[in-house]
Amino acid sequence: MSQKGARQVRDKWRAKAWYAILSPNYFGSVELGTVPSDDPSKLVGRIIDSTLYDITNDFQHQYLKMYFQVVEVDEKTAKTVFKGHEYSRDYLRSLVRRRTTRVDSLIKITTKYGYKLSPTISVFTLSKIKTTQKNSMRKLMMRIIK
Repeated sequence: MSQKGARQVRDKWRAKAWYAILSPNYFGSVELGTVPSDDPSKLVGRIIDSTLYDITNDFQHQYLKMYFQVVEVDEKTAKTVFKGHEYSRDYLRSLVRRRTTRVDSLIKITTKYGYKLSPTISVFTLSKIKTTQKNSMRKLMMRIIK
């Protein structure tokens, strides 16, 4: 039987190298994890998420999710910059109690340095409120943030 029709199987995992993802210097250059890649340039732009607990080893910071973006790859390490953060959904849900209201507002802002931000603001009230009160709270949040 001839080998003409047989395809050669190439193992893609063996061709990949593992790169250590490091947090920025202002977070202590902590290793956030390792990622496989066959080409280091494919790592640039990738967003890695972690909790603040993983960085500080303080269990009280477990609910805060941090996002880092890879900007540079040196040999087997990838350097990142801080991209953003958010509270975990279950933590925010635990803040809402009975007979209270949660008012959310999403605002798009451009800073004087040209950075575009979209903070989400949450307000928790002590009692139930009406829709008109929610709308006036959102306007107040908008005015304070801008």
